[in-house]
Amino acid sequence: MSFVYLVAAGVVAYVVSDLALRAAERWRGRPFAERSVVFLLIMTATALALFWLIRTVAGA
Repeated sequence: MSFVYLVAAGVVAYVVSDLALRAAERWRGRPFAERSVVFLLIMTATALALFWLIRTVAGA
């Protein structure tokens, strides 16, 4: 069952990170020069938060 949680967390992390990056670029008024690096930072933070949440909720 943990595999399902991890796959779902990956999908959620990707979608949330993409939305956050687009919102940040809209707020800033122009795209980031190193867009992939910013996306990676957002994705890492989101994934770590989701994995912590899964570990807390699932008790793994």
